[in-house]
Amino acid sequence: SYGKMEDFYRTYGDKLCMAGKPTAVLCGSWLLSPRLRELLPEDSGIRRFAADYELFTADPASEDFYQWLFGGKRRLSELPEETSLQKAVKKYLRGGGNIGSAAGIYRKGLRL
Repeated sequence: SYGKMEDFYRTYGDKLCMAGKPTAVLCGSWLLSPRLRELLPEDSGIRRFAADYELFTADPASEDFYQWLFGGKRRLSELPEETSLQKAVKKYLRGGGNIGSAAGIYRKGLRL
């Protein structure tokens, strides 16, 4: 994905960005939620992805993760447990937690 982003901005960045090609990229996602660090192993792809970003805000009340992780919000008892992440998040929700979301800046290795 990063390679495709770099190709896109290399090709269109000067036309789309008034100040020229971007030097950083902003991303807001449930995948950046600090809560996921507690639930995922250190070598998980999601944790590696999140480590690429400098977080600047978090929304602990966001429920966007339900759509992406479970296909929509439902009663806790109806949430699927097909993956280890679904199982871990469901257990976390059962304990009163919420995944939320966060936003960060990606600057690492941009080759635009």
